[in-house]
Amino acid sequence: MKLAGFYLVLLLLLFSLSMSSASAEEGASRATSKVFIEPAAKLTLQDAIQAALANNHDVSAALHEINARESAASQEGLLRNPTFFSEFEEFGGTGDFSGDDVLGTTVGISQEIQLAGKRTKRRHVAEHETRIARLELQAKILSLTSDVKKKFLRVHFLEQGLLLEKENIALLQDALNVVSRQISLGDISPLDERKAIVELALAKASLARSQRELDMARVELASSWGSTEVSFDQVEFVDQKVQPLPSINDLWQTALNHPEIQIRRTQVERLKASYALAKAEAVPDLEIEGGVQYFNESDDHAFFVGISIPIPVFDQNRGGIREASANIKVGEKELDSNTLSIRTELSMLLGRLQILEAERATTETTLIPAAFDAYEALKRAYQAGEKEYLELLDSQRTLLEVRRGNLLLEMEYHETITDLEKIAGIHFKSFSQNYSGLGEQGVHNEK
Repeated sequence: MKLAGFYLVLLLLLFSLSMSSASAEEGASRATSKVFIEPAAKLTLQDAIQAALANNHDVSAALHEINARESAASQEGLLRNPTFFSEFEEFGGTGDFSGDDVLGTTVGISQEIQLAGKRTKRRHVAEHETRIARLELQAKILSLTSDVKKKFLRVHFLEQGLLLEKENIALLQDALNVVSRQISLGDISPLDERKAIVELALAKASLARSQRELDMARVELASSWGSTEVSFDQVEFVDQKVQPLPSINDLWQTALNHPEIQIRRTQVERLKASYALAKAEAVPDLEIEGGVQYFNESDDHAFFVGISIPIPVFDQNRGGIREASANIKVGEKELDSNTLSIRTELSMLLGRLQILEAERATTETTLIPAAFDAYEALKRAYQAGEKEYLELLDSQRTLLEVRRGNLLLEMEYHETITDLEKIAGIHFKSFSQNYSGLGEQGVHNEK
C-alpha cells in the first residue's frame, strides 16, 4: 500500500463530506423594491395606513428579524461537523527511532453524537423564537395602525375646527354689519361697534392659531410614512358609530388573540422547551471515532474504532435545570399579569366609550340645537332693540364653545374606538357590523 495514495483517497473523502454539508441557502436575493408613492390630494385613512406600513423602518426591521430567526432555527437542526485528525509517532528520536523507519501514522474521523434529543429540542426553542418574532411584527403593525389613525383623527378634527372658526368669523362679521346699521340709524352707541371689531379680531387670531396647529398635525401625519413635506390637501374620514355597544365578554374573546397575549404565551412555551433542553444537557454526548493506522516498518495497516463519553460526576447541569424551571414560573406570572392588565384596560375603555356615547347623544340632540336657537332668538331681539349687544355676544360665545366641545368629544370618542381596536387586536370597519352577534359568529377580521 502506497502511503501517498492512501492520503490522497482520504483527503478526497473528507473534501466530498465537507462539500455535501456546506450550506447552500445563500441564494441571490431578487427582491424588487416597490416605488413608494406619496399620498396626495384627498387622503383616506386606508391610504395613510398603507403608506405608513409600506415605508416604516420598524416594520421592515421586524421582517428582517423574522428571517434571522428562521435561519437560526434551520441552523439548530443541523448535525455537528465531523472532525478529521492525524497523528504521527515514533520518529525523529534516537537509535532505531532516529529516522522514519518505524514511523506510525494514524488518520481518522471523529463524530459527536448528541444524545437525549438535544438537536431537536434546540430546534424547538428556535422555532418558538421565530413565532415570537412573527407575533412581534403583528404587534408593531397594530401599534403603527393605531398611531396613524390617531394622527389622522387629529388632522380631521382640526380641519373641522378650522371650518368652525371660519363660521364663527362669518357670524361675527354678520353681527358687525348689524351693529353698523344700528349705529347709522342712531339706535345704539358706537361703543358696540368697537366691541364687535375686537371680537372679530380675536376670532381671526384664533383662526390663525388653528391653522398653525393643523399644519403641524399634517406634518406629523406625513412623518408616519417618512415624509417631511405634506402632499395631501385634506383628509377624508368616515364616521364610526357604535350601535349597540359590545359587551366586555365579547371584546375579551377577541382580545385573547391579541399579539401581546400570544407573545407571552409563546414565551412560556419557549421557556418550557428551554427546560426540556436543560434536562437534556445533563446527558453527556457520545463521540465516536474511527480510522486507519499505518506502520512504516512493516508496511502494514490496521483499522481502529473508539468511543468516548464524559462521566457526569461534577456537572449534571442541575443549576441550569433549576434556572429553566424558575423561568417558567416567571413567564407564567408575567402572562397572568399581562392578561389582567389588558382585560382591565379593555373594561375601562368600554366604560369610557359608554359615557362618551351618552354625552355625544346629549350634545347632538340637546345642547347644540338649544345653543343655536338661543343665539338666533337673541340676534332677532337685538335687531329689534330688545337686547344688549353683550347678551348677543355672550350667546354667540356659548354656541361656539358648545360646538368646540362637541368636536373634542367626537375626537375622544373615535380615539377610544381606536384604542379598543388596538386592545382587541383586530381592525373594525364598524363596531356594529363586526360585533353584532359576536358570541355566535365570532370575530370578522378586516384584512
